[in-house]
Amino acid sequence: MKKEKIVPEVAVDVTNEHDVRMQKVKTLREHGIEPWPYREEVNTTCAGIVDEFSEDKESPEYAVAGRIMTIRLHGKTAFVHLQDRTSQIQVYIRKDIVGEKDFDFFEKFIDMGDIVWFQGKVFKTKTGEITLKADKLKLVSKSLRPLPEKFHGLADIETIYRQRYLDLISNPDNADDK
Repeated sequence: MKKEKIVPEVAVDVTNEHDVRMQKVKTLREHGIEPWPYREEVNTTCAGIVDEFSEDKESPEYAVAGRIMTIRLHGKTAFVHLQDRTSQIQVYIRKDIVGEKDFDFFEKFIDMGDIVWFQGKVFKTKTGEITLKADKLKLVSKSLRPLPEKFHGLADIETIYRQRYLDLISNPDNADDK
């Protein structure tokens, strides 16, 4: 009797992540959802939401779009950090508010790096973070490549210079505002 070698599991590499995202695009198209629709109307920016926030008055409805930088799922709720050209804001998504269909869509098809449109009102969390409580969401643009690892950031100097767009997504402070 021959003994078989046990092969260790291989960590997911960038190519495999790309294949997973391409499969999601294929599934979206099979369900009649365009992964790169024309656009959604926005009425503010992330920085505009923070600037206009006041605990003394009721929040107006905001519509904002940006790149998903982090996703934290907690059962029937999710928290994401949304980044646009001005800054970042936290978005709170609840299954009973956005609806089961949209929440399931979010769980299955939205990845970090995707550009998503949210509509909702703003509140302040217990930790003091200004947060958009989403009542509607739509995919604006599907990202096919994963973002650089958030913890270490973009460390390779050659990548920073050759792929400037990755540097600006990962480190918005590196942009020249001249």
